[in-house]
Amino acid sequence: MKKRIIIICSIIIAVILLVTILFFIFFKDTVPHTITSADGKYSITLPSNVSYELNSSNNNEFGINLYSKNDEMFFYSSSIKKLHDIDLYTVTQNDKENYSKDKENIYNDSGLIKTTVNNYDAYKYNFTYTDSSYGNDFYITVIWIETPEYVYILNLEVVSKNKEKYETVFEHIVNSFVEL
Repeated sequence: MKKRIIIICSIIIAVILLVTILFFIFFKDTVPHTITSADGKYSITLPSNVSYELNSSNNNEFGINLYSKNDEMFFYSSSIKKLHDIDLYTVTQNDKENYSKDKENIYNDSGLIKTTVNNYDAYKYNFTYTDSSYGNDFYITVIWIETPEYVYILNLEVVSKNKEKYETVFEHIVNSFVEL
């Protein structure tokens, strides 16, 4: 009788281990990846289907800096402490003008779009530009988010051939923004 109980317990433990291992193998990529900025001020979440690497350069300019070699996608973000009230529209417009000065062959320019991100005022813009040094066109979305103490800038870029795949990913990332 004792042998029988030991055998049954062993089978149950083996089945539980097998189910656990299979669950991990099949569902490990369905869990979104939350990334917190280097300064701990905010986080974003990447969908589970995005394969990415954190840029390990010693550049402290960005709170989060990541990329996907497979899809030629780049994401970087930063925060700026507000020392006084700002006109977010004007700040974003100036950023757009300065940013686009360095770009070649800009097309599909959205202009500034007023929006909200998790109940915070925000402005975004997107366009496609040619990067001759890289040899490709890129689709870019930049969003400025204003909270009571900070302004956050999220910059999302992808090679234009992957634009359709990443438009919803970019939307997911922006909507996942959380000030900590």
